[in-house]
Order: sequence, then structure tokens, then C-alpha cells
Amino acid sequence: SLILCPTRELAAQVSDNFETYGKNNALSMALLIGGVTMTSQLQALDKGVDVLIATPGRLLDHFERGKILLNDVKILVIDEADRMLDVDRIVSLLPKKRQTLFFSATLDKSIRKIANSFLVNPKEISVAPPSSAAETVIQRLVYTEQRNKRSILRELLANEEVSNAVIF
Repeated sequence: SLILCPTRELAAQVSDNFETYGKNNALSMALLIGGVTMTSQLQALDKGVDVLIATPGRLLDHFERGKILLNDVKILVIDEADRMLDVDRIVSLLPKKRQTLFFSATLDKSIRKIANSFLVNPKEISVAPPSSAAETVIQRLVYTEQRNKRSILRELLANEEVSNAVIF
């Protein structure tokens, strides 16, 4: 399994959780992140691992140096996919036949395009529908030039019954 995370902090958190939740299984794990020496990472890789947790940059460093092979990855997990637009290169190095789990807090058009380029027969599971304002909230959009913003805001607040407001 290969788990990709956008930052070393998130990858380290995933690694810690793997150790906690996987302490009663026989799976080996390696963490490949930047900002630390490669020596301990290479030692873990030399033993072989069942689960590889990595940031894209450090994973590609090891791959380009010939230190890892990715041809036996059966499960790919992409965590926080909305923050990793460079994942398509890594996916191209993996076997075509694998299970891919793609997690994202947001799934805009650019992320969908990348996902559609390498997912086969995808199933989407949404935890929450796209957010919308509560029925008690009135939303307005006012177009103005930069120099008129303050005067228009003052006018709106003077002429409308506003008890609470959020202004962007």
C-alpha cells in the first residue's frame, strides 16, 4: 500500500495513527518525508515494507535514485488530494491494476479532472452535501469599485435593519 500525503506533518500524523491502530498486526511501515535524513528511510526500505507513507517530493526523490520500486502497489491512498496537484506523475509510475482511495475536503473541477484521468469506475462518497447558508441567513452581493466600498457599506448599514452581519 502507498499512502500519499501533501505535507510531512500530515504524513507523520498518518504514520503515528498507523502505529497505534496497527500495533497488533504484522504489517511493516516506512515514512518518507522531507526535512529528515534519508539514512533511516533507506534502512526501512531495505527491509521491505507493506505500507509506505510518503509526501510526493520525497517519494519521487527515492524513486529517481532507484531506491524504491512501485510496481507492486496494490492499494493507493491519496489523502488531502485537493492539496496535491502533482500526484498524476506518481500515479503514472504505479501498476494500472490497483485500488485507489482518493480523499479530499473539496473536489473542484481541477481535482476531478486529475481523478478522472486515473480512476476506473469510481464511486463517490460524500460525507456532507455542499454547504449552503441557513434559511435564516440573508445573503447579498454588492458590486462596487474599490474606492466606493466604505461609502456603500455605510449606506447599506444605515438603510437596512441589520442586527448581525458578516462582511467580506
